[in-house]
Amino acid sequence: MKIKKLSILGISLLFLSTIPTIAQQRNKVEKAVKANLEQTNKKQLLSKKLARIPYWYINLGMESPFMFGDMYSITQDKVHFSLAPNIRLGYRFNSGFALEIKATYGQLIGTSINSTKNFMLTTDGMTIYPYTLIDGSEYINEFIPAEGEQVFGIWGNNNYGITAARYESAFSKSRFMQVAVLANFNLNRLILDTPKTREQRVSLFLKPAFYLNKYNAAIYNIKRRSQRLSPIYSSPISIGLGGELALNIALSKHFGIELYSGLMWVSDQRFDGIQTVKMAKDDYILSFGANIQVKFNKKKKLRESVQMAKIKPAEKAIFIPKQDNNNFAFSTIKANLGQRKIKQIEENAFFQYQVSNTSLKPNIGYNQIYLNKIDNLYRQLLNDKDITIKSIVIEGYASPEGRLKNNIALADNRAKAIVNYLKQSYNFKDITFAGKGENWEGLRKALLNWDNKDKQVLIDIVNSDRTNEQKKIALAKQGRIYKEAVKELYPALRMNTCVFNFEIKPYTIEQCVVKFNTEPQKLSADEMLAVINQSPIYSDEFINKLNKALRYFPSDERFICYKAATLLKDNKAQEALSLLQKTNSNANSLNLMAVAYMQLGNKEKAKELLLQAKKAGNIDAIDNLKSFGLDK
Repeated sequence: MKIKKLSILGISLLFLSTIPTIAQQRNKVEKAVKANLEQTNKKQLLSKKLARIPYWYINLGMESPFMFGDMYSITQDKVHFSLAPNIRLGYRFNSGFALEIKATYGQLIGTSINSTKNFMLTTDGMTIYPYTLIDGSEYINEFIPAEGEQVFGIWGNNNYGITAARYESAFSKSRFMQVAVLANFNLNRLILDTPKTREQRVSLFLKPAFYLNKYNAAIYNIKRRSQRLSPIYSSPISIGLGGELALNIALSKHFGIELYSGLMWVSDQRFDGIQTVKMAKDDYILSFGANIQVKFNKKKKLRESVQMAKIKPAEKAIFIPKQDNNNFAFSTIKANLGQRKIKQIEENAFFQYQVSNTSLKPNIGYNQIYLNKIDNLYRQLLNDKDITIKSIVIEGYASPEGRLKNNIALADNRAKAIVNYLKQSYNFKDITFAGKGENWEGLRKALLNWDNKDKQVLIDIVNSDRTNEQKKIALAKQGRIYKEAVKELYPALRMNTCVFNFEIKPYTIEQCVVKFNTEPQKLSADEMLAVINQSPIYSDEFINKLNKALRYFPSDERFICYKAATLLKDNKAQEALSLLQKTNSNANSLNLMAVAYMQLGNKEKAKELLLQAKKAGNIDAIDNLKSFGLDK
């Protein structure tokens, strides 16, 4: 009996001793639940500061629009700012998409650019181009009127005048009303894990848009700004296509701001008040603006629930032996800095001449525009402290028609005329000419790109093994199709090419790093290689720099090897192999080809290539033979 009492007492004491342990476990669980609740509540409090999706919103904003048509708001001389208030009503359906309607009223102001200052504007707002007019005594461009054709200006005894003003003495003022529908796509969804029911603090939106526009435009005297030079043009409603790129910043649940830039193609070419005969639809409006956003949310009760995650018993890991062929030896490639960089830029110019004449006249056709382009490129190179101009060569070409001797002389003399003009008018130095004779290569390319169903007979003649003189005779016998080619293709063959040969100074590695981001076109392949080697191999920074270098030097074998190595790291053996086959099988590419074949399971080919790479002096090949077990 006594023993039974002692046993019962012992069991009771043992049970009582376990109570504190159970209590401790319960306390730990309660603390974990409490901490989990606090963390969840904290996240919810933070998210409550931003708007809940979906919601309605109104934007009140101001933008500055710039016209680019026959008149420009941004010219070489001045930037014309104007303001256009706007209002938007929108609905955000989810975190990735919203739809909005925008209404804008504003004004556009523009003046002429350098290339159009000499264009003439009649009193009805019509443009007359200088190369179709008369300068008072003779035509600027050679022109022979057809029988019965009416000619403006002075021709023989016929005197017919037109009242007109130069573009440079006028400016355009265009008031517009606009309604647009914009579809908003959240670009954050492409790169971030965005919440479905809450907006983010900062979002980037792409907004393709459809516009309806109405313009009231007129041309005014630039000196006497109240004097109107043309009647007010009140346009019918026209369409526009384009969109905006917007940065949306959520300040709170109800307010936000938005910064944006917009671009709209304009279908009404007379939106600036000017008429032209051009067929191209290349007018557009660029705008920059900011909005204040007001959001309207429906209040919803949040259901908060925190569930304890069920802890599953640890599962036994199963080890499967696997050979890792994406761990291979490949060393960075050394760059050689300090080398001279000789480069060349070509600028093609299609100067117009009078028939059988070698005199260069700037006021014919687009001659002045081409002269300005050549001069701008020359000044740009001349004023660059990193660049030394070595020589400038004007190459002259003639169209392959008529006598060869005459064509060669014509090409030479026209090139000489350009050289002399650039020396006298633009103070060019170290400039020479090179007559290239008849432009057969240009004719071959022009025929291939010519939209004419009967062109093949001409292509066959040009590509034949006849002499050039025999080709001319054969071409001339083709009748109608030859005459069409002479009319449509041959004028562009009478061209000049301005070749600038220059040297860029070599850079230090510190300078290379800066130039890589600001002026990469000035770097040599070795300098780009040195910049790439500054980043850890296979890192995102390394890969981004490599991709940029490949855009400038796509055939450089060192960059190709680097690209192949990054592909092999991702086990993309077939892609790497296709890339490496573009190289001349140097030691680095042989080593990487072997790695690719190893990943594809072809050990014999891998060993063969590794032995070749080893023989060529590649140290990495020795390590790869050992790590792949191919050294026996």
